[in-house]
Amino acid sequence: AENIKIDTIKAKTIEKIFLSGGDSNLIGFPSYMSLKLKIPAEIANPLVNIIAKDSSEIPAISHKASLQYAVAIGLALRKEKTI
Repeated sequence: AENIKIDTIKAKTIEKIFLSGGDSNLIGFPSYMSLKLKIPAEIANPLVNIIAKDSSEIPAISHKASLQYAVAIGLALRKEKTI
């Protein structure tokens, strides 16, 4: 028989959930998720790490509309992998 070493992984607690994408705009969705999961949930800001808050370069779209672009923004920021 082989000796198998099992490492105990220390579980980390999820402290907050950030919702993104167009469906996060559903009325009451963040509250519903918080209630059901017993974890605070809030709508994410997909531009938070891209544009400085005091920048004049903030796009002329609403926060609600920017959620629909979260995936496109993430894909645009990906670095190309070399094979």
